[in-house]
Amino acid sequence: MLLLLALILMATALCVLVHELGHFLAARAAGLPVTLVELGVGPVLGTWKSGGAGGTLWKLRALPLCGKVDFDAAPTSLRRAAVFSAGPAANLLLAALLSLPGQPGAPASVEVSSPLMAKAERAAARLSGWYGLFNLLPHAGFDGGQILLTLVRRAKRKPNTTGHPASGESGQEETPMQSTRES
Repeated sequence: MLLLLALILMATALCVLVHELGHFLAARAAGLPVTLVELGVGPVLGTWKSGGAGGTLWKLRALPLCGKVDFDAAPTSLRRAAVFSAGPAANLLLAALLSLPGQPGAPASVEVSSPLMAKAERAAARLSGWYGLFNLLPHAGFDGGQILLTLVRRAKRKPNTTGHPASGESGQEETPMQSTRES
């Protein structure tokens, strides 16, 4: 029973890590500064900073049930919507990779060592898929709600007839940090 609980906790931690890395990598690829990546809830087990001054603060917490990434983007920026989409997309990609026959990325001679590990791999694939889909729900606390909110704000703004980039599209955002808070 303890082994099963440990496997579930490890699979959940993997899903959270992949999800938050999806947000982090998308924000960085879009040129958005990322100030915080937080993995888990509860007491902080460790912190570190990457990227030197003005870089990203990473926090590892006791229970790997959720996470968040704080980044700077205007509330109507399509880059913001893309960053919020990247977490669930990363989970769905992991689910697809874990569902492939054999061990993805491993030599053909490597076999799953036991039926329990094979079941754990299938369970991790399902968990990652459900984690990605769950986060696409249109609730303000989930990625889906933030994507929808961004698109609604974008649709409500005044049309740009000046020929200059709209707020949030030039890379010079004027809004506070956005967060990919999960539950």
